[in-house]
Amino acid sequence: MTLANMRENGTRFVDLWCQCGRHVTINVDHLSGKEKVPAVRERYRCIECGQRPRSSVPSWSRADRKVSGL
Repeated sequence: MTLANMRENGTRFVDLWCQCGRHVTINVDHLSGKEKVPAVRERYRCIECGQRPRSSVPSWSRADRKVSGL
């Protein structure tokens, strides 16, 4: 799934999970729609352990919400 397809399906957020157990939900409006959702994890590092997240998936729990400040 690309970010454009994800946005068309109602969400602008991606959930990232690290191997150390940390979880964060990020807004990906600033990224190109051509990028695939799993590739988003390669752009980030965990602030706790410094590793790249082990997974990135669309955040369906935030679908269709208007959230600002992220």
